[in-house]
Amino acid sequence: MATRAVRVDHPSKLVMDPDDLPWTTRLKYVETRELLEDYQHANMLSSREDCPITAYLAEHIDDDILEVTDTIFSHPDWGPVALTVGLWETLRLNHDGRLPHGDAISRWVQHYYCLTLRKKHPFDVARPALAKCLYHPLMRWVSSEAAYVMLAYIAEGHPNPRRWLQRPPIRAKFPMLTDDEIARFAAPDFEPQPTSPPS
Repeated sequence: MATRAVRVDHPSKLVMDPDDLPWTTRLKYVETRELLEDYQHANMLSSREDCPITAYLAEHIDDDILEVTDTIFSHPDWGPVALTVGLWETLRLNHDGRLPHGDAISRWVQHYYCLTLRKKHPFDVARPALAKCLYHPLMRWVSSEAAYVMLAYIAEGHPNPRRWLQRPPIRAKFPMLTDDEIARFAAPDFEPQPTSPPS
């Protein structure tokens, strides 16, 4: 992978083109070491003792961050988990009370991770990990762009997106949508089916 990640010092310098992944201008996560440190901290907060992604990051600490994360995010087992857990883990690792531009980093992470999840994994593969994410009490959207990417992903892949979004724990994660807007999502198991004309 010839492209390299570049560190910038202000959110205004971030280039976040949804059609051009991976995003290379970054406030954080320019080096694999930074991601490893966050995984170690998150493991401590969650009392996780056995994390294969952390082990992989430690083994590849000197490798290019874009190559390392591409391997992780593309992995059929690791990818959906890393990209969904990261949506809420970033909120306690990256915020203005902890580091400069922390809130902007969390917005970046949520948007980038949603785009990457949608690009790399079919919905039915990611659904178990995504459900755990949306039911997690710490999960909330700080990036409206990320929320709408996720809604598009659900609409494209879920066999009954309206009914899934209407489940109270998941509905609560999308307060930006009105009930009328939720009702526009497909619910094929409940919608009237066309009848055959009389013979």
